[in-house]
Amino acid sequence: MQAIKCWKEIEVTILGVAFGFVDVDTASLINSTVFAAVDRIYLHPGYNSFNFENDVALLHLEDPVDYSLYVRPICLETSSEEAALYETCDASGFGRVGLSNPTASLLQEVALDLHTKEECMFLNVSDNQICAGGGGQGICPGDSGGPLACQRADGRFNLVGVSSFFVDIDDNCGTSSSGFARVSQYNDFINSLINDGGKLRSLFLHTN
Repeated sequence: MQAIKCWKEIEVTILGVAFGFVDVDTASLINSTVFAAVDRIYLHPGYNSFNFENDVALLHLEDPVDYSLYVRPICLETSSEEAALYETCDASGFGRVGLSNPTASLLQEVALDLHTKEECMFLNVSDNQICAGGGGQGICPGDSGGPLACQRADGRFNLVGVSSFFVDIDDNCGTSSSGFARVSQYNDFINSLINDGGKLRSLFLHTN
Protein backbone atom coordinates (compact mmCIF):
# COMPACT_ATOMS: atom_id res chain seq x y z
CA MET A 1 0.00 0.00 0.00
CA GLN A 2 1.40 3.36 -1.02
CA ALA A 3 0.64 7.04 -1.57
CA ILE A 4 -0.64 8.05 -5.01
CA LYS A 5 1.75 10.99 -5.31
CA CYS A 6 4.66 8.52 -5.40
CA TRP A 7 3.41 6.67 -8.48
CA LYS A 8 1.09 8.85 -10.53
CA GLU A 9 3.65 9.67 -13.23
CA ILE A 10 5.70 6.42 -13.23
CA GLU A 11 5.67 3.91 -16.09
CA VAL A 12 4.80 0.48 -14.69
CA THR A 13 7.05 -1.24 -17.25
CA ILE A 14 10.18 0.08 -15.53
CA LEU A 15 9.05 -0.23 -11.92
CA GLY A 16 10.29 -2.69 -9.32
CA VAL A 17 10.29 -2.85 -5.53
CA ALA A 18 12.70 -4.29 -2.98
CA PHE A 19 12.01 -5.94 0.38
CA GLY A 20 14.05 -7.13 3.35
CA PHE A 21 16.71 -4.43 3.70
CA VAL A 22 17.38 -1.37 5.86
CA ASP A 23 20.37 0.15 4.03
CA VAL A 24 19.90 1.43 0.47
CA ASP A 25 23.65 1.39 -0.21
CA THR A 26 24.01 -2.34 0.53
CA ALA A 27 20.55 -3.61 -0.48
CA SER A 28 21.82 -5.33 -3.63
CA LEU A 29 24.67 -7.03 -1.75
CA ILE A 30 22.83 -8.88 1.03
CA ASN A 31 20.97 -12.17 0.79
CA SER A 32 17.89 -10.95 2.66
CA THR A 33 16.92 -8.47 -0.08
CA VAL A 34 14.15 -9.58 -2.42
CA PHE A 35 13.46 -7.72 -5.67
CA ALA A 36 10.10 -7.92 -7.44
CA ALA A 37 8.62 -6.38 -10.58
CA VAL A 38 5.37 -4.40 -10.43
CA ASP A 39 2.94 -5.04 -13.27
CA ARG A 40 -0.01 -2.89 -12.16
CA ILE A 41 -0.65 0.13 -9.96
CA TYR A 42 -4.16 0.81 -8.66
CA LEU A 43 -4.76 4.50 -7.90
CA HIS A 44 -7.72 5.56 -5.79
CA PRO A 45 -10.14 7.33 -8.17
CA GLY A 46 -11.03 9.97 -5.57
CA TYR A 47 -7.51 11.32 -5.05
CA ASN A 48 -7.34 15.09 -4.54
CA SER A 49 -3.88 16.62 -5.01
CA PHE A 50 -4.93 19.83 -3.23
CA ASN A 51 -5.81 18.38 0.18
CA PHE A 52 -4.31 14.86 -0.31
CA GLU A 53 -7.69 13.23 0.21
CA ASN A 54 -7.67 9.50 -0.75
CA ASP A 55 -3.89 9.48 -1.14
CA VAL A 56 -3.64 5.70 -1.46
CA ALA A 57 -2.47 3.30 -4.14
CA LEU A 58 -1.92 -0.46 -4.32
CA LEU A 59 0.95 -2.12 -6.15
CA HIS A 60 0.40 -5.48 -7.84
CA LEU A 61 3.49 -7.64 -8.18
CA GLU A 62 4.21 -9.72 -11.24
CA ASP A 63 5.06 -12.71 -9.03
CA PRO A 64 4.32 -13.57 -5.38
CA VAL A 65 6.98 -12.80 -2.76
CA ASP A 66 7.95 -15.47 -0.24
CA TYR A 67 7.92 -14.45 3.41
CA SER A 68 11.10 -14.83 5.43
CA LEU A 69 12.69 -13.61 8.65
CA TYR A 70 13.16 -10.23 6.93
CA VAL A 71 10.02 -10.02 4.77
CA ARG A 72 6.79 -10.21 6.76
CA PRO A 73 3.15 -9.20 6.20
CA ILE A 74 1.30 -6.66 8.32
CA CYS A 75 -2.37 -6.64 9.32
CA LEU A 76 -4.64 -3.88 8.05
CA GLU A 77 -6.42 -1.73 10.63
CA THR A 78 -10.22 -2.00 10.47
CA SER A 79 -11.26 0.33 13.29
CA SER A 80 -11.49 4.10 12.83
CA GLU A 81 -10.85 4.72 16.55
CA GLU A 82 -7.06 4.49 16.31
CA ALA A 83 -6.35 7.33 18.74
CA ALA A 84 -8.29 5.44 21.42
CA LEU A 85 -6.70 2.06 20.62
CA TYR A 86 -3.04 3.08 20.42
CA GLU A 87 -1.02 5.62 22.36
CA THR A 88 1.89 5.78 19.92
CA CYS A 89 2.69 4.37 16.50
CA ASP A 90 5.86 4.13 14.43
CA ALA A 91 6.38 5.86 11.08
CA SER A 92 9.32 4.76 8.94
CA GLY A 93 10.94 5.63 5.63
CA PHE A 94 14.04 6.67 3.74
CA GLY A 95 13.11 10.36 3.57
CA ARG A 96 15.19 13.33 4.58
CA VAL A 97 16.34 13.77 8.17
CA GLY A 98 15.57 17.49 8.15
CA LEU A 99 14.59 19.57 5.13
CA SER A 100 18.15 20.69 4.37
CA ASN A 101 19.56 17.14 4.33
CA PRO A 102 19.54 14.50 1.57
CA THR A 103 17.35 11.42 1.75
CA ALA A 104 18.54 8.79 4.21
CA SER A 105 20.41 5.66 3.14
CA LEU A 106 19.49 3.89 6.39
CA LEU A 107 15.83 3.22 7.19
CA GLN A 108 14.56 5.80 9.69
CA GLU A 109 11.87 5.21 12.32
CA VAL A 110 10.10 7.59 14.69
CA ALA A 111 7.44 7.06 17.38
CA LEU A 112 4.47 9.40 16.93
CA ASP A 113 1.53 10.18 19.19
CA LEU A 114 -1.85 9.85 17.47
CA HIS A 115 -4.26 12.78 17.66
CA THR A 116 -8.01 13.01 17.30
CA LYS A 117 -9.59 14.95 14.45
CA GLU A 118 -10.53 17.69 16.92
CA GLU A 119 -6.91 18.02 18.05
CA CYS A 120 -5.84 18.45 14.42
CA MET A 121 -8.33 21.07 13.28
CA PHE A 122 -5.45 23.30 12.11
CA LEU A 123 -4.51 20.63 9.54
CA ASN A 124 -8.13 20.38 8.35
CA VAL A 125 -7.94 16.58 8.17
CA SER A 126 -10.95 14.63 6.94
CA ASP A 127 -12.39 11.37 8.25
CA ASN A 128 -10.15 9.62 5.72
CA GLN A 129 -7.00 11.01 7.30
CA ILE A 130 -5.05 10.76 10.56
CA CYS A 131 -2.65 13.25 12.05
CA ALA A 132 0.18 12.24 14.33
CA GLY A 133 3.39 13.58 15.80
CA GLY A 134 4.51 17.17 16.16
CA GLY A 135 6.90 18.77 18.59
CA GLY A 136 9.86 17.90 16.39
CA GLN A 137 8.72 14.39 15.46
CA GLY A 138 7.21 13.62 12.06
CA ILE A 139 7.69 12.64 8.44
CA CYS A 140 9.83 14.50 5.88
CA PRO A 141 10.09 14.69 2.07
CA GLY A 142 10.82 11.22 0.74
CA ASP A 143 8.74 9.45 3.40
CA SER A 144 5.45 9.59 1.46
CA GLY A 145 3.89 6.16 1.05
CA GLY A 146 5.64 4.75 4.11
CA PRO A 147 3.78 2.92 6.88
CA LEU A 148 2.34 4.19 10.13
CA ALA A 149 2.37 0.94 12.12
CA CYS A 150 0.82 0.51 15.56
CA GLN A 151 1.46 -2.36 17.96
CA ARG A 152 -1.54 -4.25 19.32
CA ALA A 153 -1.89 -5.66 22.81
CA ASP A 154 -0.90 -9.12 21.51
CA GLY A 155 2.39 -7.74 20.14
CA ARG A 156 1.44 -7.79 16.46
CA PHE A 157 1.43 -4.64 14.34
CA ASN A 158 -1.38 -3.12 12.32
CA LEU A 159 -0.97 -0.83 9.33
CA VAL A 160 -2.96 2.18 10.52
CA GLY A 161 -1.81 4.90 8.14
CA VAL A 162 0.10 5.68 4.95
CA SER A 163 2.43 8.70 5.07
CA SER A 164 0.87 11.47 3.02
CA PHE A 165 1.80 15.06 3.92
CA PHE A 166 3.39 17.40 6.46
CA VAL A 167 3.34 21.14 7.11
CA ASP A 168 6.66 22.93 6.62
CA ILE A 169 7.14 25.36 9.52
CA ASP A 170 10.48 27.18 9.85
CA ASP A 171 12.09 24.67 7.44
CA ASN A 172 11.63 21.83 9.91
CA CYS A 173 9.87 18.49 9.60
CA GLY A 174 7.71 17.51 12.56
CA THR A 175 7.20 20.99 14.00
CA SER A 176 3.54 20.46 13.20
CA SER A 177 1.70 17.13 13.08
CA SER A 178 2.05 14.95 9.98
CA GLY A 179 -0.86 13.67 7.87
CA PHE A 180 -1.55 10.05 6.95
CA ALA A 181 -4.19 8.28 4.88
CA ARG A 182 -6.44 6.35 7.30
CA VAL A 183 -6.16 2.69 6.24
CA SER A 184 -9.41 1.63 7.94
CA GLN A 185 -11.35 3.86 5.54
CA TYR A 186 -10.11 1.97 2.49
CA ASN A 187 -11.08 -1.62 3.25
CA ASP A 188 -13.77 -1.55 0.55
CA PHE A 189 -11.30 -0.18 -2.00
CA ILE A 190 -8.74 -2.86 -1.11
CA ASN A 191 -11.24 -5.71 -1.07
CA SER A 192 -12.72 -4.64 -4.41
CA LEU A 193 -9.30 -5.18 -5.98
CA ILE A 194 -8.51 -8.42 -4.18
CA ASN A 195 -11.89 -9.94 -5.04
CA ASP A 196 -12.42 -9.38 -8.75
CA GLY A 197 -15.80 -10.85 -9.55
CA GLY A 198 -15.27 -13.54 -6.93
CA LYS A 199 -11.89 -14.53 -8.39
CA LEU A 200 -9.05 -13.91 -5.94
CA ARG A 201 -6.21 -11.81 -7.28
CA SER A 202 -2.65 -12.24 -6.09
CA LEU A 203 -2.40 -8.77 -4.57
CA PHE A 204 0.58 -7.89 -2.38
CA LEU A 205 0.29 -4.80 -0.20
CA HIS A 206 3.63 -3.00 -0.33
CA THR A 207 4.35 -1.08 2.90
CA ASN A 208 7.91 0.05 2.54
